[in-house]
Amino acid sequence: MNFSITAFPETKIVGVALRTDNSPACLQKLGAHWQRFFAENILEKIPNKTSHEIYAVYTDYDSDRPVGSEGLLGRGRKKCNPCRR
Repeated sequence: MNFSITAFPETKIVGVALRTDNSPACLQKLGAHWQRFFAENILEKIPNKTSHEIYAVYTDYDSDRPVGSEGLLGRGRKKCNPCRR
């Protein structure tokens, strides 16, 4: 597999988060999360968008921990003061 590292300017990502893990059941949760993202039209609810790109961000991953990581589906946003939860 070929990959590259690309640097982007700092961007605030706003969207809906999901706690993930490495279990088989989590794959179903991820699919449902994407469905919710589009069914609830989350993209159009994000004000001050920087672009029409969708970001899928996975953070806090640690292969030594069974608890998994945090996932976020969203869009870049110009300002985030304050962001609603």
